[in-house]
Amino acid sequence: MILDKEEIKTLQLIENKYYMKPIIELIQYNLNNNIISLPETFNNLYSYLTSSSKNVEKLMAERVAH
Repeated sequence: MILDKEEIKTLQLIENKYYMKPIIELIQYNLNNNIISLPETFNNLYSYLTSSSKNVEKLMAERVAH
């Protein structure tokens, strides 16, 4: 998959958000283990968001505590 400069910039902005880490890790795990294809990830974004919510909330709480 080839991204243009604007898409790369957007991807980097997303990846640099601390609260996106659990979601990205779950997507990468599923892709790396051939559980789901890249196009299918877009059909499952809601699932990724909801299944990662507790980990995201934990990261946010830790950040606020420090």
